[in-house]
Amino acid sequence: MKNGKKVYIFLPVLGLIGILGAGSASAHGFFGGFGGFGSFTPEQIAQRQTSAFQSQAQVLGINIDELKNAWAEGKSPKEIMTEKGIKEEDVQARMKELRTTELKIQLQGLVDKGVITQV
Repeated sequence: MKNGKKVYIFLPVLGLIGILGAGSASAHGFFGGFGGFGSFTPEQIAQRQTSAFQSQAQVLGINIDELKNAWAEGKSPKEIMTEKGIKEEDVQARMKELRTTELKIQLQGLVDKGVITQV
């Protein structure tokens, strides 16, 4: 019986913590901005979204305006692919190509800074 009373006291406390925690988390992103947009300026958020649109448009092989319009209509990348007749193999090949290019740029940056050497 004593354990049952502890549970009834403990649950409202947890609920209160959840309510107070949710209010503060929503103002600053999850965990005070850690992992959310709370720690970024509006300009940084816009830049990140623009970069994401550019990358996704490049992977899909469409222009950025087409992607933005489809996104505004609530279409998923898979729906865009189906609508435009884009083959999954083509998307995978472009993704591999982009990732290879990114890795080469990152490695060259490490070589330029003397972190690693090129053989």
